[in-house]
Amino acid sequence: MRAASRYEDLVFHGLAFVPPATGASAASRAASLYAPAYVAFAQGHMQAEAWSLFIEDAPVLSRLFAPVAVAHAIGFLAELHDEIGAFRAASRRPLDELAPEDVSSRVALQALRSLPREPVEILRSDLALAATAFDTGYEAFLAPHAMAIREVVDARRSVLGAPFDRLPLDEVHLSTTLGPRGRVFGSRVVVGTEALPGQAVDPDPILVLAVHEHVVHLTTLAFGRRGRAPGWAEVEAVALSIEERLFIRTPLERAFEAWSGVLDRSGLADAAREDLVELCAEVARVLDVDGSE
Repeated sequence: MRAASRYEDLVFHGLAFVPPATGASAASRAASLYAPAYVAFAQGHMQAEAWSLFIEDAPVLSRLFAPVAVAHAIGFLAELHDEIGAFRAASRRPLDELAPEDVSSRVALQALRSLPREPVEILRSDLALAATAFDTGYEAFLAPHAMAIREVVDARRSVLGAPFDRLPLDEVHLSTTLGPRGRVFGSRVVVGTEALPGQAVDPDPILVLAVHEHVVHLTTLAFGRRGRAPGWAEVEAVALSIEERLFIRTPLERAFEAWSGVLDRSGLADAAREDLVELCAEVARVLDVDGSE
């Protein structure tokens, strides 16, 4: 696995402080990066400047992130720049004033510009002010943690075999601040871990997340080939249906069952729907697994 950029981890660090709004939809809750255990770690090990503004603004951001479109697209801020220095230079201007050459991803810029200004600019401001202190904490705690995790995960990945050797898991980026979840940005997969610095790392849940996000990516492509722009509920339903077969009798089966068994599926589409069954079969063929019921 590769390390996520320090800037990317800064964005996920800030989002970890924002709980989902009371009464938020299942789709909005699924997009939340709120991580109380990581928040406690940051408060106990990093300078106050790295986290105090996020604590202060969390109630406001929680409310502003409640709409599904905002909850899902705000994460594109992590893809807007490649490194903290470029972000800090760009943060002196509103997002609307940035030119394509000021960012690393035009797709991310377009996605963020589709959102209301207030949640984006509050978060950008807080991240810019926290960046120096976060960088200090990253160097002391998170960088060594990332290296240790990658060694454990790569050792486990190398012995998994089929069907996982058909997926580009070595291209996955590992974040130390994303928590036990994954994200897909285009074809780029980023995953995290619930293990904090100093804690033992179980590589299997991390690899399950990496596989899941790749299946999500393949599912999204399959929808696109049919001229459809699916929502979270449809993509996740198809991906999970496929994975219930993909992980059977593999070294990751138990970790997948533990992870999928606690997912909130209340907002998912019905994978037995005729059009989704067809998509399941199409993606399953790409993965060379049985996509039938």
